[in-house]
Amino acid sequence: MRMFRGPLAAAALACSVMLLPIDLAANAADRRIDVSNPSVHRIFLPMSQSVTIQVNATLGDIVVGDEKIADAQPMTDRTLYVIGKSAGTTTVNLFSEDKRSLGVIQIEVGVDVSDMAQAIRQVAPRARIDIGSVNGKVRLGGHVKDGATLAAILQVAQQYGPDAIINAVTVDNSQQVNLEVRVLEAKRNAGRDLGVSIRSTNGSGTTRTGTGIATVDEDNLVLGPGGLITGLLSNSTPFAALITRVIDSNIKVDLIIEALEAKGVVRMLAEPNLTTLSGEPASFNAGGEVPIRSVDGDGEVQVEFKQFGVNLLFTP
Repeated sequence: MRMFRGPLAAAALACSVMLLPIDLAANAADRRIDVSNPSVHRIFLPMSQSVTIQVNATLGDIVVGDEKIADAQPMTDRTLYVIGKSAGTTTVNLFSEDKRSLGVIQIEVGVDVSDMAQAIRQVAPRARIDIGSVNGKVRLGGHVKDGATLAAILQVAQQYGPDAIINAVTVDNSQQVNLEVRVLEAKRNAGRDLGVSIRSTNGSGTTRTGTGIATVDEDNLVLGPGGLITGLLSNSTPFAALITRVIDSNIKVDLIIEALEAKGVVRMLAEPNLTTLSGEPASFNAGGEVPIRSVDGDGEVQVEFKQFGVNLLFTP
């Protein structure tokens, strides 16, 4: 908390006039406040920008609630200069020379979104987007026509704004998307343990193997010992590589999974269905959270929960 008193304010004024940066003084906005109005006066101030506040009474003391968020300097007996330092909300309390409360100014310091708004208008000129700042985070509201437009807007916002973006944009023509997921636990060499016959036939009647490499007869579709696929896949072929080759060859993955489950080399961990709207994220965790303890610089024990297992984030 910082306080400026009447005699000190005059001395501080003499110093602040000489030390005030030229660019801030030139760009400082003017704001007039009627202290006879008992209500709290609210001012939004972008970080690293300033405002000059004029009041209709003689100032005595100026008390800043949190000088890490904003700083106030007296300029005259009726004018003060406020600069935003970091995101957050604080108050500037004004007192007269006889210690009477003249008023309270609530200063909200946030992100300057003017450049972001211009960039969003370039990528989505027809979108109705409202941009604001809430506790140092950028809040996007309004309406867009589809999920692709929303994705482009969010990509631009993340380039200009902080790490956290509050997305309150409504997609007018949103579509519901359902994603079926299977989370498997498998041995690395599951491919060599597969001993069943699988075949896939394309539209022309040609039968293909699970590697997508050869065209074979129905009599040569054995995946077990001595079969064609066993020879094409080495004993060290990882399970992920096997599934990738199966997908490339248009063989149904369900057949491979069922065969591996029957052999006992694959175990189903989870089978979630994720449902969301276009442009909206959906997530799933096959595992859980574990508490991690740590000690900060003051010797206090902090507990943070970390996820383990398989995490899936899906945005259609």
